[in-house]
Amino acid sequence: SMTKPILYSSPTCPPCFGVKKWLNSKGIEYIEKDIFENAQEVQELSGVLSPPTLYYNDTVVIGPNYGRLASIFKR
Repeated sequence: SMTKPILYSSPTCPPCFGVKKWLNSKGIEYIEKDIFENAQEVQELSGVLSPPTLYYNDTVVIGPNYGRLASIFKR
């Protein structure tokens, strides 16, 4: 599908910068949202408020889990 992943992040979260850097390096376009401004949305997706949280095609990846990200995006 052509939907872009959503990255719920926080401006003061070093692991968020890592995930953004990884996505950019793979040429993956994403929508970035503030995790705390969208707390209810994130709670409904994952049950926890832990930046970074990435949501793509009904899959949630919490934290800088590059193995999972690589398998989801086949990169």
